Amino acid sequence: MHFRQFVLFSILFIFNDTLIAQCPPNLDFEEGTFNHWNFRNGITKVVNYQNVIQYTGTQQIPGRQDIIAANPFPGYDYYGNFPKSCPNGSNYSIKLGDDIGKHQAEGVYYTFTIPDSTPRFSLIYHYALVFQDPGHASYEQPRLQIQVINLTDFDTVACPSFSFVATSNLPGFILSPRSTAEKKYYYKDWSANTIKLDNMQGKTILISFTTADCVFEEHFGYAYFDIETECNGNLPGSSYCPGDTSLDIKAPVGYQSYKWFNNNYSLLLSSSENYHVAPPPPTGTNLKLELTPFNGYGCKDTLLVPIRNDLNLSAFAGTDKAICNGDSVQLGTVPQANLNYHWSPATGLSNPDIANPRAFPATDMDYTLTVSSKGGGCTNSNTVKVYRRNISKNINFTGDNPYCTSNTNAPQLHVDHADQVEWYRNDTLITGSIGPDFSPLENGFYKAALTYNVCNGTVFSDSVLINIEIAKPPVRYPDVEVPINFPMPLDSREISNQVTWSPASQLSDAHSAKPLFKGDHSQLYTIDFTTRSGCHVVDTLFVKSVRKTGIYVPSVFAPESGSRNNHLRPLLFGFAKVNYFRIYNRWGKLLYSANNDYPGWDGRTNGMLEEMQTVVWMIDAVDLSGKRYQQKGSTILLR
Repeated sequence: MHFRQFVLFSILFIFNDTLIAQCPPNLDFEEGTFNHWNFRNGITKVVNYQNVIQYTGTQQIPGRQDIIAANPFPGYDYYGNFPKSCPNGSNYSIKLGDDIGKHQAEGVYYTFTIPDSTPRFSLIYHYALVFQDPGHASYEQPRLQIQVINLTDFDTVACPSFSFVATSNLPGFILSPRSTAEKKYYYKDWSANTIKLDNMQGKTILISFTTADCVFEEHFGYAYFDIETECNGNLPGSSYCPGDTSLDIKAPVGYQSYKWFNNNYSLLLSSSENYHVAPPPPTGTNLKLELTPFNGYGCKDTLLVPIRNDLNLSAFAGTDKAICNGDSVQLGTVPQANLNYHWSPATGLSNPDIANPRAFPATDMDYTLTVSSKGGGCTNSNTVKVYRRNISKNINFTGDNPYCTSNTNAPQLHVDHADQVEWYRNDTLITGSIGPDFSPLENGFYKAALTYNVCNGTVFSDSVLINIEIAKPPVRYPDVEVPINFPMPLDSREISNQVTWSPASQLSDAHSAKPLFKGDHSQLYTIDFTTRSGCHVVDTLFVKSVRKTGIYVPSVFAPESGSRNNHLRPLLFGFAKVNYFRIYNRWGKLLYSANNDYPGWDGRTNGMLEEMQTVVWMIDAVDLSGKRYQQKGSTILLR
């Protein structure tokens, strides 16, 4: 974004916070919020071979503009393996951007006015960043932009305003171990820079941090930031205890070179990043620390290092806590410079020699934190209790499972009492399902979230699968007319594998969903279904036997066709018996003879399938009244 566009954006979207203290409120994020900070979001693109950020929004986007608390410890960056929280001892840092890479851009900015009575005003900020380097042209690459603008005079404060553009030769950057031959990632561990604003009293200043992906919606860049709590250009952490035998002063990390001088610059004391001096200088001594950044990435600056023997130790082990079912809990607080930390006993601690270890004791445990100055001149201790609680994860189950809604023994679930119980079905919270008892109404996996005030976090119960079937209403099927003694298949619903027709008379199988009816009188049947869940349904079907007389023999049949028409047989309506059913070939040779109508001729003679031909059949049968019938005809045998 060009400077004029940026200024216009600032005028449209920001309001100035007048400085009422030496350091502007929440400039260091130590409220744990973005209070007093503003947001801007957009996309990055190329215009006339220049990288331009087009801003479209002014609201925070979680996941791209986040506060990061130091306690509990948030872990390490995936690509750079550096801590996500700034190691300067502050409680909160921020992260801008993500590793998605959708040519996104996101930023935060802060405006304040330097008091008229403050001619010396200087800030120290810390940053760490990760770039994916796809090897594009520089104006297409991921980037970080840091801008400091004097809004009063519409002027950029040039020295602390600069951009990092992704490339493999950036000073201070390291190739990530997550890199592959196809994808290169570079990171810069936590580093520091100064913003020197001396002799600018009464000026309104804007500080802006912006990250942007590459312009092709694929490669990413993101960064972490923090700002020191002092705005006077002094280096914090140079106090010591009166009894200390030495003093270690840590400089901000990430500069190209360091020089420690006495107050009048007449003596170079050290050129290392950290200055060790024994014994400590007398209280009231002032040192000077000259910081030189990598070329083009910040300003050369000098910090005042006041030495004071006013270090007052106050160990804080944390408030008493309880852990449940093997969970862990973080103890202590954010570490401070120039202090040693030790916990006793070390049993069940992730690390007994840091300020804020995680505790996972096997039993109730008292942990004592001892804080001492690096020089050994003073110590202080504090104790915290960690209680271990084993919470039952069992679900007590009563009732039927599977369960039919027409029955009375409905399933009931119960867990032990907790301060709060919420029920889940298939890992989704059931709205309003509060309490240790629950009656499931649908199929699914059920579990309870148990929250105890003494525990760190929530304990989930075991999961149980509940099968519930809604009972189906009974059905009265349409009446079926069947000729007397004619085999007719009946049909019912296929809602269960347990079926019983009653009565069983005149049916081929009383336990089939589709039995064959053959009889000489009408019958009302009940069809009893019992499902696996215990649902009991009774349907009804009336079969009406009618007197009809007739003989039907198919004109075509095909043996071995796999169809119903693979046997040649007569279909009889109203007949009591068959005297004979005979089949002849065209030369009068008898091929088949039987005194019944079933199963009929399969097209074979002496086990051999006959060739395709027209055969002649004859039948002699007696109807229900005793009258004799004779009939003949012809049928085509197909192969």
